[in-house]
Amino acid sequence: MYKRAGKELKQTKNFFFIKGPGRFTGIRIGVTLASVLSEINGTNIASADIFNVLGPAVLDSTDFKKWQAKNPSGKAVIILPAFREEYFVSTVGENTPKWLNIDALNKELSAQKTPLFLAGWAGAKEPLKKHFGKNFTYSKTNFLTEAAQKTSKIFVLTDTENNTKTVLGFCAVRFVCESAEITNFAISPSYQRKHLGTELFAHTLNFLKECGVKEITLEVASSNIKAQEFYKKFKFTCVSVRKKFYNMYEDALIFKLNL
Repeated sequence: MYKRAGKELKQTKNFFFIKGPGRFTGIRIGVTLASVLSEINGTNIASADIFNVLGPAVLDSTDFKKWQAKNPSGKAVIILPAFREEYFVSTVGENTPKWLNIDALNKELSAQKTPLFLAGWAGAKEPLKKHFGKNFTYSKTNFLTEAAQKTSKIFVLTDTENNTKTVLGFCAVRFVCESAEITNFAISPSYQRKHLGTELFAHTLNFLKECGVKEITLEVASSNIKAQEFYKKFKFTCVSVRKKFYNMYEDALIFKLNL
């Protein structure tokens, strides 16, 4: 970005970053870069949560103003995808953001007595459960969105021996500078226990190492012992715990690897 603009990092006079809610790695990168710029350059630092940024934009949008003219008592609600079937939700100008699963979100919206203008809705979900097992909820929409990001890479494992396009598994990563996050990793149940996951995961780690990545993080459910043991084979260690991260009842473990 700096190169395209013909500028250098030391020329940054002001820096603004989103402090949440959002993915752990993205927020951490923003905070770290802000701290470095402030310490080295004396850069002016400012931050806000994403709803404080999006709220005024929604209220000022043409679509909302047209809707409000017909629904003067209505409210604007921003809904952003969080993780899997979970969402960050905030009523503009009224309450603090909530983190809800899809059932709780539907219940909350249904309980509202006034008309609602929904902004940021992620669209219909299209789970790939038939490929990746009953507990896997990554959607086609999420998959394509992830693939389009310049800082993302998705390695897809296909059946080449039988000359088919059958997807056997994939590993999705997001990386910026020297930090990376493995956002999703799955092998089709019928192809597990054949070392395919090990080969795909090792290939992903080698790619990140060649890109200059120094640390990699990922999240895993506390009940998923099988996955935890798999990551430990690659020298990942648990560095923190997110309480009640999944559907507000199960903890998420944050694993980290230093390359």
